[in-house]
Amino acid sequence: MTFGLGVPISLSAQVLCEKIQLKTPKVKTVVSSLLLLLLLPFLIFLLKDITMLTVTRYAALFLAFTLAFTFIPFFFKLPKYELYVIRLFTSFFITYLYSMILFMGVSALLLTINLLFSINISSKAYLDIWLIVVGIFAPVFFLADIPKKHQKLTVKDYPKVISVLLRYILTPLIAAYTLILYIYFVNILLARELPQGVVANLVLWYLLLATIVLLVISPLKKTSRWTTMFKIYLPKLSLPLLVMMLVSMYIRISAYGFTERRYFALVAGLWLLGIMLYHIFSSHKRSIVIPISLALIAILSVIGPWSAYSTSISSQNTRFERLLTEHDMLRNGEIQPQNELSVEDRYKLSSIIVYFDRNHDLKKLDYLPDGFNIKDTKEVFGFELQRGPYDHFRQRREYFRIRLSKDELIDIKQYQHFGHFTLNNHNSAELKIGDFTVSSSDEKSELYILKNEEAIYVKDIGSIAKDIYKQHQGSEVLSLPKMTYTDDDQNISIKFVFTNIYGFGEEESNSIEVESMEFYLFFSYK
Repeated sequence: MTFGLGVPISLSAQVLCEKIQLKTPKVKTVVSSLLLLLLLPFLIFLLKDITMLTVTRYAALFLAFTLAFTFIPFFFKLPKYELYVIRLFTSFFITYLYSMILFMGVSALLLTINLLFSINISSKAYLDIWLIVVGIFAPVFFLADIPKKHQKLTVKDYPKVISVLLRYILTPLIAAYTLILYIYFVNILLARELPQGVVANLVLWYLLLATIVLLVISPLKKTSRWTTMFKIYLPKLSLPLLVMMLVSMYIRISAYGFTERRYFALVAGLWLLGIMLYHIFSSHKRSIVIPISLALIAILSVIGPWSAYSTSISSQNTRFERLLTEHDMLRNGEIQPQNELSVEDRYKLSSIIVYFDRNHDLKKLDYLPDGFNIKDTKEVFGFELQRGPYDHFRQRREYFRIRLSKDELIDIKQYQHFGHFTLNNHNSAELKIGDFTVSSSDEKSELYILKNEEAIYVKDIGSIAKDIYKQHQGSEVLSLPKMTYTDDDQNISIKFVFTNIYGFGEEESNSIEVESMEFYLFFSYK
């Protein structure tokens, strides 16, 4: 991942050197080295583990330097930036297409050689080919097609395919989407309701796409009346939708505090609001403002005390302290157990604990005792950890599957009859052979063996499966002896060999629910 981040950084360094006309190789090397040194702290401190924090920070920095690569050549030369972006996008798409065709073609050649000449070609060869295509061919092909410094781009260079896509497909779809959101907006105003939480996501992604379209459609604004109207009216029509989105987000943040997702969504929403206001009121619109502002916001949102991570940790700690104080669970800076909280309040406290455990570190949650672990929740707080709002009514269930190991021989010399059964809550089974009938019920896990319609053997198969699970909990594959149950009475000798057992185990109560079983049945009548 660190080397992947080095690609846009090195490209940005190269175009920066060209922009400020650094022709001396030594100076270019120094500038490139200084920029690449930015990777060192990222490699040492910020990418120790693949977590939410490292992934989002990586994505933000990758986005920022990729945008920098596009706008540095136009930093003081403002016209034609949109055409340059379109040219880069087209080159990237063609490079991707050619790379896939090249990889599949060479892979097909190797596969054909393998099939026709019985030459054992290692699967690693395909990975090597992919790395060569992606690491050598694709970058060289893409970089070779980047417009030269003094190359002039005009509207005639605008790809017709993209022009048709924007004017006749994307812009009408965005207009229709805008209409749907306005109908919903009017509906909640008439009903005097608050906007739903999902509205923020719908409006956010819609306006991000609309902003990109506004950027790349600028060179086409004089080609048709529709594109001109779209560029003029969409920013104005988006303002009420942005307000609705921000109100929805304010409600969520007021109720549950900041998390990284809410922080990024709010920052993106405020950025979109600024961009739309810029489109409306600026008399000299400069498209380069969009990537520059987005790159700066991307960097600032993941670095510093104002970052998404610092803000979220502070917000959730404040919320945690408020909840503890409200329920008289905080005395002299220590948490006091309280087992009479409502289900909703238990879930609120539990959700904060789970948030820190998954995304940060429990050490960053204030007031927790030293060495606190999720398993200590009941001892410290007085109730079990609630992983869902209805966790109080149903224990946490974990799915399990146990299967018989392969390549096992079964001794059947003393048995006369054999059958294969699948039992679950949705079907019953009945097999007949001679005077014998073997049947099961879909309501119970019992198996019956009848001779001339008279029961000679009844057994709860589910209890056998539960015993196997209890004795070997945590194992997914068991040997034949461990998956075998035998029984012998005055009428019958019987053997059950389980091949698969499926079910759920409840962690708190240690109860087990077997949902389905597959087994072989062998029996002899005495």
